Amino acid sequence: PESEVMTMIQNKVPEINEALNILDVLSKDKAAREIYENRKKAMMDEISNLEWAREEGLEKGKRIEKLEIARKLKNKGYSSEDIIAITELSIEEIKSL
Repeated sequence: PESEVMTMIQNKVPEINEALNILDVLSKDKAAREIYENRKKAMMDEISNLEWAREEGLEKGKRIEKLEIARKLKNKGYSSEDIIAITELSIEEIKSL
């Protein structure tokens, strides 16, 4: 009965079946296990790099947006103090616009 339940689960959840296949291969073959672990590490490293790049891109985008807002405020005659308060940019950054 237990194997019948497992078979039903495998048929309904493809991820379970895939995981069991991987487990079967890895439990029998040390070289395959090492390849799998190296691939898994490479995938995790890639995910980490992509997350870092995404965060960097978001930060760069926020900075560009602040500079654009500051430029617009400066062109409308806002004081440097007001622009600093609104954008949180430095006085040097505002003067360079």
